[in-house]
Amino acid sequence: MARRDASQILVAVASFFALALTMNDAAASEVEKWLLMPGDVVSSHSEFEAECKQCHAPLSDRQQAELCIECHTEIGSDIERAGGFHGRLPISEKLECANCHTDHEGRNTKIVIIDEATFDHTLADFSLRGVHRTTSCESCHTPGSPHRDASNECVGCHLEDDAHAGSLGEDCGACHSASDWSQTNFDHSRTAFSLTGAHRDTQCASCHLAENFSDVGKTCVSCHQSDDIHKGQNGSECGSCHLTKNWDSVTFDHFAISGFALMGAHGQLTCGACHRADNHHDLNGSTCETCHRDDDAHKGQFGGQCQNCHNVKHWRSTNFDHAAQTDFALPPGHEELECDQCHVESNVSPLPRDCGTCHRETDPHKGQLGSECEACHAPTTWTGKLWFDHDITEFPLLGLHADLDCIACHASAQFKDADSGCISCHAEDDPHNGALGKQCGSCHNPANWRAWLFDHDEDTQFALTGGHSELLCSACHTSTTGQRKSLSQQCSSCHRRDDPHGGRFGDNCDSCHTTTDFSHLGDL
Repeated sequence: MARRDASQILVAVASFFALALTMNDAAASEVEKWLLMPGDVVSSHSEFEAECKQCHAPLSDRQQAELCIECHTEIGSDIERAGGFHGRLPISEKLECANCHTDHEGRNTKIVIIDEATFDHTLADFSLRGVHRTTSCESCHTPGSPHRDASNECVGCHLEDDAHAGSLGEDCGACHSASDWSQTNFDHSRTAFSLTGAHRDTQCASCHLAENFSDVGKTCVSCHQSDDIHKGQNGSECGSCHLTKNWDSVTFDHFAISGFALMGAHGQLTCGACHRADNHHDLNGSTCETCHRDDDAHKGQFGGQCQNCHNVKHWRSTNFDHAAQTDFALPPGHEELECDQCHVESNVSPLPRDCGTCHRETDPHKGQLGSECEACHAPTTWTGKLWFDHDITEFPLLGLHADLDCIACHASAQFKDADSGCISCHAEDDPHNGALGKQCGSCHNPANWRAWLFDHDEDTQFALTGGHSELLCSACHTSTTGQRKSLSQQCSSCHRRDDPHGGRFGDNCDSCHTTTDFSHLGDL
């Protein structure tokens, strides 16, 4: 039953189409609209809503896109020239407009949908470069107008920003960069004035005061007349002396023109160091004295022939032969000294030739060691290795003393102030606290503080025999009072606590015992 109903419907539809074909255009459109239109068209197509054939060609093999292009001719032009957005689409030659722009979904439906956040602008005629990449869409595309209406020319957006007021044409990109409006790439060599040297980095406005870049003078003085320190006295051909690399760089051949070669440090001087700025011909002379009179540290004592001692490389570099001209050869290490380090008052006044005269104020020994400094010091380095022989003094350095630094005993460079007594250095190390006097050497050895020289058998009235000979001094000498003290020779003075007899046999332990072994008895 259902199949028969469907067949009946198809027959009815086919009959209706056949009937529509026999009708006039107006009647046929109404039939098509009533029978096929799925909904209201978008507002921009509403005027054609009653004429379906404006957009549709029923029972025809024409592509839908062909009908669209008959109205949207600008899209057709883009596709034909492979430009614009539609002409750059990879399938533009097979494109069906309805795949992207659907209609019959209501008057207010937007059939042109562009995601500005993800839109690839390289598919348009204007690829975004430089600061254009971060420019908002509204800056170029007027809201409510088709995006394609935006101009592809610089002046379309920057007409009001054109500082040249259109005088240089509309091809802004010929000079300006899209990265920065103030950056230019204009090739000035296309003009009659090629930019060289410092001119390359000069701002356009420095020469072209007006933004229309009208012709300016091509000679140096046309721009630099106010900078001419010569006040025009040297003419207007600045390039005959100066370079565009740097205003202070000159090519003037001083020797060829003036006869005075600029050698050494003179070659580094500015012209104004010798010449008046307004007149380079005005000189008082060309001798050293005429320029250096105020710099003459000798106050004219040696005359005006400065070159006899000085050279032009450096004022302090001299070729004065001290040995030949003064009969005094400078000791090693003194050759690099400045003259005024020795000749303080006058370079012509004779000076003593011993070390002490020059070094008296800096002598750390305060004159104690005389003026023959070279007896210990080397002239090449004042603080270098010394060769002083301490054995010629009253205190030869023996044992461990030979390895000590001078400062270990000599608190200052006034060496003779040091006391030669042992106790002056070893008072804090004296375990006897002075009880045995100051002559430590009578017992101790300078090679080793613990290497004794004291002979108890010879130097005292108590010979160390038997077990006493192996004892440390502190075993008997327990007190360090700071005063020399003699100990009792009675056995009981040391062994009272060890006496098993409790003193019943008196203090003379040696009457029974021996020093070899306290537990053994002697001959009774």
